[in-house]
Amino acid sequence: MPNKVPPLPLPGTIRVACASDSGVAIDGHFATCRHYFLYDVGPQQLHFAATLTFDGKGKGELEKRLDLLQGSTLACMAQIGGPAAARVSRAGILPLKMPPGTQLDALLHSLQQRLASAPPPWLARQMGVQPAV
Repeated sequence: MPNKVPPLPLPGTIRVACASDSGVAIDGHFATCRHYFLYDVGPQQLHFAATLTFDGKGKGELEKRLDLLQGSTLACMAQIGGPAAARVSRAGILPLKMPPGTQLDALLHSLQQRLASAPPPWLARQMGVQPAV
């Protein structure tokens, strides 16, 4: 089944894309991971948005991934090459290289706690919230 661009993040949240072949941990390389699990994360919300599946073959694979990840604020993966990281950044998505095996639940709940307590100003703006001074 072809991937469809998921709707925009819920109001007051940021979209987080997690590269995971297992579905439970960050264990995928940006360019070859078969699945991205998308979550909308906010101080009071944690919502599963979509699963994107890739076959990893063919020309234009990187562009396809970037197009489908549009609307994401963060992309978490176990590995990413320098040129790909630059392209992800230019697309307005912050690539975060995580230790392989980082559990999705732990990552998302940690991010949620950070957003609830004192989010960095740029993340607060992404959520549509006035940054704390």
